[in-house]
Amino acid sequence: MPQKRNPWNSEHVKSLWKAFSPRIVSFCMDQISEHQRDLTNSASSRFTADYLAGFAAALNRMTAVLASLEVDRERMLANLGVTGAFIAAEPLYILLSLAGEADAHEVVRRLTVKAEKTGRPLAEVLKASDAYAKLKDLETPAGKGGSPGRGPGASVDDLLASPETYAGLAAAKAVRLARLYQKKMNALSKRLAGGR
Repeated sequence: MPQKRNPWNSEHVKSLWKAFSPRIVSFCMDQISEHQRDLTNSASSRFTADYLAGFAAALNRMTAVLASLEVDRERMLANLGVTGAFIAAEPLYILLSLAGEADAHEVVRRLTVKAEKTGRPLAEVLKASDAYAKLKDLETPAGKGGSPGRGPGASVDDLLASPETYAGLAAAKAVRLARLYQKKMNALSKRLAGGR
C-alpha cells in the first residue's frame, strides 16, 4: 500500500525478537546442562544478561506503543474524510501496473507523499500528474472472486470519489483458500479413515 507508513516501533520489537529468539534455545539448553552439573554452559550462560536486556528493551518499547493506542471513532471518521482517498492508493498502483507502468508502486507512493505534504487531495494531485493519463480510461477488473475496487467496471474517478468503499480482494481470496483447504482436509480425512 503506497500510502502506508511503517510502524517502526513495532518493527523494532520484532527485530529484537528475531535477534533473541534463536538465543533462547541456548538458554534452554543451558538449563539441562546446569542440572547435569557439568561446565558446558559456562560460556553460553554469560549471555543471560543480554537476553534480559533485550527483553526489557522490547517490553519498554511495546509498552509505550500500546499505551498510546486508543480507538477514537470520531477522529477515525474525520481522518477518513481528510485522507480517505489514500485508501485508493492500492487499486491505483495495481491499475497503473496493469497499464504498463513498471514502477507503479513508487509512482503512487510519491503522489501520496506529495498530497500529504501539500495538503491537497490525492485525486487533485493524481489528475495533475502524468500517471492520470494512463489511468483515466481504465476500469477496475472483475477478476476471480470480485474486483479490487467498488465493483467490476468502477472507474478511477469512482474510486477517488468514494474510496471508503474499497475493500480489495483479501476477503474473497481468504474464503476461496479456506474452501480449497477444507476440501483438501476432507479428502485427507477420507484417505486416512479408509487406510485403517
